[in-house]
Amino acid sequence: MSTAMTPASNYRIDGARLWNMLEEMALIGPGVRGGCNRQTLTDADAEGRALFKRWCEAAGLTVSADKLGTMFATRPGTDPNALPVYLGSHLDTQPTGGKYDGVLGVLGALEVVRTMNDLGIKTKHPIVVTNWTNEEGARFAPAMLASGVFAGALTLDYAYSRKDLDGKTCLDLFAGSGALGFEAASRGAEQVTMIEQDPVAWAALQANAKTLQAACVRIVRGDALKFARSADQRFDVVFLDPPYRAGWIERMAPFLPDLLREGGVVYVEAEYKIENIDRLTRVKQGTAGQVYYHLFAPAA
Repeated sequence: MSTAMTPASNYRIDGARLWNMLEEMALIGPGVRGGCNRQTLTDADAEGRALFKRWCEAAGLTVSADKLGTMFATRPGTDPNALPVYLGSHLDTQPTGGKYDGVLGVLGALEVVRTMNDLGIKTKHPIVVTNWTNEEGARFAPAMLASGVFAGALTLDYAYSRKDLDGKTCLDLFAGSGALGFEAASRGAEQVTMIEQDPVAWAALQANAKTLQAACVRIVRGDALKFARSADQRFDVVFLDPPYRAGWIERMAPFLPDLLREGGVVYVEAEYKIENIDRLTRVKQGTAGQVYYHLFAPAA
């Protein structure tokens, strides 16, 4: 049976099933005070990946990985030419990480797929539950290493050259597939399908971005901006996701127009209203609780 989805539909996931997955994953790589220490490409990470892979395959998903070990668990859509929708986050943790940071994003996405399976819901677009490698960056700096390569902000060779505190590089670990728990397969990708959940940004992206298959980069630190600029690439969307420090946005933002393609936009979240930024013009602004959402385009 196939269930037709309507705007009024209000489907619910199985909260108990999601909670059980979270608790079972938390048993792998136990950390301090009930948290987790499941740093990327360790034995604990491999064990967590293997468990996630079993759950995905039991849900009928096809699991593959790219050259940095990012896991893609795909539920096919009805239209083989439709762009995939990526849901997920990361299973790796900080040395003193909690149970839910990142993990809820990955397992919550898997639970969405399980719920659609239970209800017989089919989607036009493929759904890809994603577990990014080294998203935390606790073992290999910088953070968001694999997602940065996926988005085109970083090169694969640069990612392979990153060293941990023991002097091991990512390439050392990828010489064999033991760190992944399964063999990684090549999965080339230069663009990311953008699914923006905030209605203010979503409406603005529809109006400003040339295509919803938008090349994007997420800037959370000054070194990430430096890497993006040195890559000599241009993006349709730049997400500025700063630490909540006064003045950080204003220092970073003047460089952002240099990262934009024609028609590109800059999306900013902040705990305060941004009045003006050099070389950028605000085209949209909204609030959600105490957070301000801004959308900027290059000044004419």
